[in-house]
Amino acid sequence: MNMLSDYINGERVHLRRSLPSHASAIWQYVKDNQDFFMKWQNSCWKNEKEIFDYFTKLNSNKDSKDFYYSIFLGDRIIGTVNCWDVSMWRMACQLGYEINPEYAGHGYMTEAIKLLVTELISAGFVRIKIECATENIASIRLTEKAGFVCEGIMKKDVFMKSINRFCDTAVFAIVDEDNAANLEESRKKTL
Repeated sequence: MNMLSDYINGERVHLRRSLPSHASAIWQYVKDNQDFFMKWQNSCWKNEKEIFDYFTKLNSNKDSKDFYYSIFLGDRIIGTVNCWDVSMWRMACQLGYEINPEYAGHGYMTEAIKLLVTELISAGFVRIKIECATENIASIRLTEKAGFVCEGIMKKDVFMKSINRFCDTAVFAIVDEDNAANLEESRKKTL
């Protein structure tokens, strides 16, 4: 998806499109914190090669709608923020994210998400969504700080291996009304 910048600069962090060369740094913090990541995810990276291969494939496919950004604090990768389930027809997507626990709670991820949301809205996106387990209070607070609004709860939506039961999922979104109106107008002209 070439409509988004390869680099997005913020006040404290900057985002760079994730490259295969970032795999080692990402694997290091994931490997060292498997329990942290598996608490709220049913799967995470299994090894450095998996990350390397995924970023290689993602960057070689210029038509890919999914994309990843590595979050840099200075020259150190501290996390990722990604966009998936992208619909160019609806100009909608879902965000995912992870941060090295060493850097959690300092506002870096909030800044990274806001940077990406601003980029997406500038590119004409109408709807940007985040889903998280209702028990994941840190993630819920993060989405709210980033400006997302809770639209509802999906009951017993996902089976979490870490706790061996179904969990509810909160759905948060940012909707840009101006982009929606512009997209509606352009669609009317093509019908």
